[in-house]
Amino acid sequence: SQAPIGKVLPQNINAGTNGGTKLPIIYHNGPVMLGTINVYLVGIIRSFIRGIGGTTWFNIMKKHYQIDGTTKTFVTGPFIIPAEKDVGYTFEKKLNSTNIKDGLIELINNGDLDDDPNGIYLWLTSADVSETDRQGKSFIHDHCGWHSYFSIDNTNYVYGFIGNPGSSTRNGCTVFNTNPPLSPNNDPGVDSMITVIAHELAESLSDPNFNAWYDRKRDENADKW
Repeated sequence: SQAPIGKVLPQNINAGTNGGTKLPIIYHNGPVMLGTINVYLVGIIRSFIRGIGGTTWFNIMKKHYQIDGTTKTFVTGPFIIPAEKDVGYTFEKKLNSTNIKDGLIELINNGDLDDDPNGIYLWLTSADVSETDRQGKSFIHDHCGWHSYFSIDNTNYVYGFIGNPGSSTRNGCTVFNTNPPLSPNNDPGVDSMITVIAHELAESLSDPNFNAWYDRKRDENADKW
């Protein structure tokens, strides 16, 4: 069976800051991601991920836990980046959830990325790459990124997609929608990606298999922000 997909929706279809429901997220007995988390990048962005584990923002994540028998174990982090892989336009400029998953499995099987069930594999793209998920929903029009998991020999691996929305202020995935667009690093596309990366890392940690932390409408923690 196919794994669920947890998406970040564009701001213009009721997402982003305070876009989620106010229902409390509840623990549903599934695992979270514990200890130091390796983040494998297929694409770009380093310093943000390396530094996020020491922030007050990340302290929110440390409130999440899993229960195994009578033992409660909390998320601790941090994130580290043991490997990156630039695959260029392996699938030309058209991605989908299947070739992203298959591409990651191939990179792992070939030894280009570590075989790490406690890691998070993020496929990051440039602004000229399109993406469509298995439901026919597309990047920018329907979502800004997502996380899910795939299995190799009955072991789950967490992965996600985050695209670069470019600098246009006319799409809901560009956070810095002033005219002209202003962003901390003078790159609205990449700075917008960082927002989505934070969202997906938070949800991957707290709900990697979609059976740990979410509310009764299945919104995860970062959907509340």
